[in-house]
Amino acid sequence: MPSGEAQHLEMGDSYVLEHGFGHEEWLFNFDWLLSGYDSKDLHSYRYGFLQPISKYRGSYIGETFSILLYTVDSSYTRRAVGIIKDAYVPDLSELKWALERTEQNGWLNQMRQDLNKIGISDEPLRNLVPANLANIRFRPNNVTLCNPMIPLMPPHKVTRINRYQPLYWDDGFNIETGHAHRFARPKLERDSDAPDGSHAPRVRAAQPATEYEPHHTILQDQLREFLRAKYGMKAIRKEKESVDLRLVQPGNTVFIEVKLERTVKNCIRLALGQLLEYAHYPNLTKADNLLVVGDATPTDEDVMYLQFIRDTYHLPVHYARWSWEGKELLPEK
Repeated sequence: MPSGEAQHLEMGDSYVLEHGFGHEEWLFNFDWLLSGYDSKDLHSYRYGFLQPISKYRGSYIGETFSILLYTVDSSYTRRAVGIIKDAYVPDLSELKWALERTEQNGWLNQMRQDLNKIGISDEPLRNLVPANLANIRFRPNNVTLCNPMIPLMPPHKVTRINRYQPLYWDDGFNIETGHAHRFARPKLERDSDAPDGSHAPRVRAAQPATEYEPHHTILQDQLREFLRAKYGMKAIRKEKESVDLRLVQPGNTVFIEVKLERTVKNCIRLALGQLLEYAHYPNLTKADNLLVVGDATPTDEDVMYLQFIRDTYHLPVHYARWSWEGKELLPEK
């Protein structure tokens, strides 16, 4: 959401300086996902806005591509913010649909409230045309953010421009290492052939996003509605800071990770590391309890294992089974 800082960080003539905010500031609000424009597509998408796409939208309609986002710091160094893979530029009919759903869900009103809270007029968000609310769509799990951001040094082409402008990103930039690789590494036949890792300094980037099956999204959305009905709309957040779902109540925050595996043991194995990272990295306590949700039925051994983990390591981790038949969350183990 807008912080109010953008208008103090730009120079020259721009939309942000005129209005005090940019429509891009809601780009990564993953609580606001839409699905259903194409009944055959089970994925949920974030519909967002990027000014460079807006300028040339007519040339990009119907295209899918990856987008490298960057910013400029106080020393005028360009820094990579992240990558959106498989971003799609919808036609006007789909953007109109997205605007209607955004208004129906109350999100457009929330955007206006976000501006009012920091003393900025919400007039630009009234009588919106669809393409001014969103001009791209993408899946949250196709977003990789750099933490910390990666410096982009000359001769990288973004160091040569000073305005919002789309450039063909063709340098093979690798977000995992912070380097631009124009050629793929040769395939190694055996592990013994692998060279020593580079000892050169590098910037550590965020881990690549993982691909989810449609059933993961379906369970996630059904669970969100179940919890909202039980605890209220404001108590549940989806995909905030990569957490599948979070339940926030006075004195108790629960991070929930959804895993669709054949056994509860595998669900715990895959979810536990993520939950610990989301809740505590680097040295914080953001959650009071950790919950793994899947559709596998726990065995007696699974229940014993979870209790042993809690007793031995004092980790507040539990498992709960989702019932597809009853569309409800069964008691925790």
